[in-house]
Amino acid sequence: AGSWFSSAFAQERVPTMAEAVAEALARDMVPLMERKDGSAAAFHEAWSDLQLAADSFRVISFDWTFLTALDAYDPNYRLGALGSGGVTPVTVAAAQAAGADFLDWEHTGVSQATVDLVHAAGMELHVWTVDDSSRMDQLVAWGVDGITTNRPDILQQRLFDTPEWADLNGDGQLDASDWAQYHAGRGIDLSGLSLDDAHKLGDLDGDLDNDLQDFLRFKRHFVAARGAAAFAQLEQVPEPLSLLLAVGAMVPAARRRHGTLVSSSPTSRRRFSQYNAISL
Repeated sequence: AGSWFSSAFAQERVPTMAEAVAEALARDMVPLMERKDGSAAAFHEAWSDLQLAADSFRVISFDWTFLTALDAYDPNYRLGALGSGGVTPVTVAAAQAAGADFLDWEHTGVSQATVDLVHAAGMELHVWTVDDSSRMDQLVAWGVDGITTNRPDILQQRLFDTPEWADLNGDGQLDASDWAQYHAGRGIDLSGLSLDDAHKLGDLDGDLDNDLQDFLRFKRHFVAARGAAAFAQLEQVPEPLSLLLAVGAMVPAARRRHGTLVSSSPTSRRRFSQYNAISL
């Protein structure tokens, strides 16, 4: 099935729903399943057979009656109403009446007013399909809750380059508590962690470590948000070279206390949690 993409993937079979979901959950990602065909009863039975908690994945569909039927089976399902065009209060009310928890909308129909309208109704707004970096920046600035893209590499980099990315404790403030959390992750072996848990320990560039590059990125974000003087007031801020030496010296001790520092919770405290899209 993969030969259309590259000869390296010749003979690669399409994974089953169970395989795709298991892989996503193992990587600390939230499966995002788009229903193409099939009854709510069949899907509910399949997910029950897999012993999946109803709130451990998300389901999206253009067929809002399908969402209503799923909601009747279990109101804990996290359901997204797919659509396009303009969004009005009537649109939002209809989605809520169908049992949807969020809108997943074609991005050209979305503006700042759309985001504000959906959020005012207590719903999330996700958008599809955005591959242009400037449009990504605009949508992120407006406050959308998720972006579907064919270029996750570009989107990830855009998110890395915002001061919000240095808000490690997810409290909406970039301050000394985030510096303390970053500092606690220095020198710890982050390999094997999810990207979310590694990020909480100071991995700001997504390479599963907390090193000089992460320090420079944290400093740049902090200065952009709070100013150079505020960063200078942080306690015992080392220069980059001394940080590099300190990281090397701290590795053995840090590894011994690794288990006490890593949160066991897979839930993300920030927007743009990682989703693994599965079409069914």
